[in-house]
Amino acid sequence: AEGFVFPTNCDSATRVTQTGSSGTIEQGTYGNHEVRCWHVDCPEGDVVTTWTRFDTERNYDYVTMSKVANNGVGAQVFQSSSLSVPTTRSATDGDGAFIELDSDRSISGTGFTVSWTCTPRVPTPPTPPTPPTPPAGPFDFPSDCTSTQTMEAGSGTVDYPAGSGNYQNYEKACFFFSCPSKKATLQWTQFDTENGYDTVTGYPVNGGVVGAPVLPSTSGSTKPADTVVDGQDGIYLRLESDYSVTRTGFVLNYLCEDTSPPPTPPTPPTPPTPACGGKRVRKEWRSLTDDEKALFLKAVTLLKVQNGGSVFQSAKGGYDKYPTIHGRDDLYLMAHSTGMFLPWHRVYIHKFEDDLRSVGPEFACITLPYWDWSVEGEAGEPWDVALWNANTNTAGDFIGFGSRWNGRTSGNSCDETQQHPEGCCVQDGPFRIGAWEHSTEASGAIQPGGRGEWPFNNKCLFRYFANDIPPGNIQTQMDAWMGETTYGSSSQNGFRQKLEDGEHSTNHARIGGYMITNYSPDDPIFFLHHANVDRQWAMWQVCHGLDDISHNGAYDSASTTTDGNTEMLYYNFFDRADGATTDPQPTQWSGYTPNKVWDLHHDDLYQYSGGPKVQYEINNFNGGSQYSAKCGGVDPVGQNNWFVHP
Repeated sequence: AEGFVFPTNCDSATRVTQTGSSGTIEQGTYGNHEVRCWHVDCPEGDVVTTWTRFDTERNYDYVTMSKVANNGVGAQVFQSSSLSVPTTRSATDGDGAFIELDSDRSISGTGFTVSWTCTPRVPTPPTPPTPPTPPAGPFDFPSDCTSTQTMEAGSGTVDYPAGSGNYQNYEKACFFFSCPSKKATLQWTQFDTENGYDTVTGYPVNGGVVGAPVLPSTSGSTKPADTVVDGQDGIYLRLESDYSVTRTGFVLNYLCEDTSPPPTPPTPPTPPTPACGGKRVRKEWRSLTDDEKALFLKAVTLLKVQNGGSVFQSAKGGYDKYPTIHGRDDLYLMAHSTGMFLPWHRVYIHKFEDDLRSVGPEFACITLPYWDWSVEGEAGEPWDVALWNANTNTAGDFIGFGSRWNGRTSGNSCDETQQHPEGCCVQDGPFRIGAWEHSTEASGAIQPGGRGEWPFNNKCLFRYFANDIPPGNIQTQMDAWMGETTYGSSSQNGFRQKLEDGEHSTNHARIGGYMITNYSPDDPIFFLHHANVDRQWAMWQVCHGLDDISHNGAYDSASTTTDGNTEMLYYNFFDRADGATTDPQPTQWSGYTPNKVWDLHHDDLYQYSGGPKVQYEINNFNGGSQYSAKCGGVDPVGQNNWFVHP
C-alpha cells in the first residue's frame, strides 16, 4: 500500500518493501537485539505465504506476520519461534502483509525462507434479490374430476347440467370460480340432488391449496345459503353422484367483487404559521384594507365562539372573560380614576390581541386596530361611516361594526316604547341581534339597580349614540392633555386625569349602551377605543421624555391601587384551563408591574411577556393636528420604536 509506515521499533537498515505478484524473503543468520521488518505490498489483494525453512531461538526470538491496513500494521496472522516450519499462512482482507523478526540478547538462529504470492481479491458477488412470489396460476383440478369448468369473469350464472335433463351417475363435476384477493359469492337459485347420496361441496382456494369446506357436503332440494370466500383466490365447487337416482342439479349466480376500503386520502398539510416579523403594527381602522377589516372582525367573532358555555369554563381564549374581568367592582375601581388606569389597560388590550392571534393560523399575525376619534372631531362630521356600517368585502364578509342608527326612529334615547321592538339592539353587521350576545355576568348591568340603570333587559348588544362629536371639541381636549407635563393621580390634575375623564369617558358615553357600563368590553369597539387611548399615552410619554423606567413615580397607592413595583391584579380567566365553575379570586398578573409597563425601551412591549414590541402607525401626525406643536415640534417617529409612518 502506497505510503506504508513501518513501526518505529524496526531497525532502519533492515526495512524492506517487496512488490509485484510474487517474491521470496531469505533471512540468514541474524544477530542479537535485532528487529528486522519486511513489507509485502499487495493493494486490495490477499498475500499467501509458503515457509520452507525456519530456525529461531525457541520462545525468545519471534517471527510475527500481520495484515496491512490503512498504511500501517493491522491484525496479527500468526507468531512463531522454533525450528518447526510454519504452515502456509494468508493475510486477507487488507492491502498486503508485514513480517517482523525480533531477537533477544543471546543465541541466534539461521533465520527463515518464505515465498509469497499476491492474489487480487475477487469481490464477493452481491446476494441476488429474492425473486417475487409468482402470482397464483390456474387452479389445478384433482385428477378424478369427470368434467371441469373455470369461471374467470367478474360475474355470471352456472346451470348444471345445462338444459332440462339430470346429471349422470358416477359424476365428479368440478368448478373453479376465480376471484384473486377479492370477495367471491355463490348465490343459489335452484338446488336438487338425491338426498343423502349425491352431494355438492365448496372449498376456498389460496395459492393453489384447497382449504377446509365453506359449503359442507350438501344434498336434497333445499337451497344452501350464499357461499362466500373473501381475500383468497376463489372457490372450488364439486358435485359427486353415486350409481343410482339422479336429479336436475343446480343453478347459481356468482359474483367477484372488491370489498377492500378505498385508500385513505392523504392528510392535507397543515398550513405553516405565518412569520409575523418583529413588530406588531397597530393601524388606524380607516387605513386597513377591506380584507384586513374582515379578518379582524372574523377573529373577534370566532373568539366569542370559544367561550364554551359559562364564562368560568373559558380556558385560554374566549371573548366573554374580558368583559367579566373588566366588570368586577374591585378591579374596576382599581383600574379606573387612579394611576393604574393606563398601565392596567395597556396590558389588558395586549392580552386580548394575543388571544385573537391564537384563534387559528390565519390570525397568527393579526394586530389590534385603533379608532382615532380625532378624525371625526377635526372634520366636524358625524360618526364616520367607515366604522359604523354593515358593508361587506368582495367575499361577503362584514367590514364594519354595524349601522349607527339601529332600531331608533329619532332622538338620542331608546327604550321599549320605540317602534322597533328591540329598542337599541344592533340590527346588522357581525354583532347584530341574534348573532352576538352579552357576556354571562353583564346581565346585571342592564337591570334596574345594576350599574348603568338600564330600563329593560335583552341579550343583544346595545348602542344608542347619544350625540355627534362637536367640531373642534376633541382637538381642544388633546391640546390640554398633551400640554400636561405630569402624569398626575386620582387627586391631581395631570395627563392621566385629562385623558381618562375627557375623550376616553366622553366616547364611551357617545356610543352608549354597554359602553357606559362596567362591562363595556361587551361591545368590541371598546378595544379599538382603548388602543387609541394607549396610543395617546405613548405619544405623551415620548413628547415629554417620560418613556423610560426612571420616570415612573406617578402612581397612586390609595384604596385597592398598587404601587409601581407591585404586580397588578386581574381575575385568572386568562390562564386557567381547569374548567372550574367557582368564582375565581383576584390574582396578581405575574411580572406585570406598572413601572415595567411604563418603560417603552425594552426589546419587548412588556419585557416579561416574550411578545414582539407594538408599534402604532401615525397618520398625518404633523399635518392637521397640534400634537407636534405641543411637543416643541418633535415628531415621535424615530424618537422611539413605538411609532412608524405608514
